[in-house]
Amino acid sequence: MFVELADAWLQSLDDTKRLAPSTRYRYERDLRTLVLPAFENYALREITVRKVDRLLKQLHERSYDRAQKAKVVLNLAFKLAVRWEVLDRNPVTGVDTLRRPPREAQALTLETVRLVRSRVAEWRQGADGKPGPRPDGQILAIIETMLGTLARIDDIHLTTVRYPDPGR
Repeated sequence: MFVELADAWLQSLDDTKRLAPSTRYRYERDLRTLVLPAFENYALREITVRKVDRLLKQLHERSYDRAQKAKVVLNLAFKLAVRWEVLDRNPVTGVDTLRRPPREAQALTLETVRLVRSRVAEWRQGADGKPGPRPDGQILAIIETMLGTLARIDDIHLTTVRYPDPGR
């Protein structure tokens, strides 16, 4: 039964101890909420490419992310079944590719830009004793550079932020 595979897969995750606890938790949550309701009463050989494809398409209608998460945990669980020679092949490998729906770009309003600037300027002012770095103006410089150039955060990070040399 699929439930037995699900339990064995979760146990194998615990045995390897290679996952962060948060990742292990997400995998179990996704398995129990997205996949088990559809396949808990099926024997492994009853779960076909068509059934997996149908589940993923149903989930995709609600949310691309849900479908993607279900696909990941199904794929990993069925890989274990193939590795243990319980199944000859993984039914997830035959499903149609999930396509992320196009997103419409959203621009910040002037009001939002003013709010961000205000909050960054006020951040940790007079906050002695609170954890974290003291403000040094880098965050505001990054935000202003992003607003002025429309560059992505990775582009800004690589070109403008300089960390102090720890050897000095």
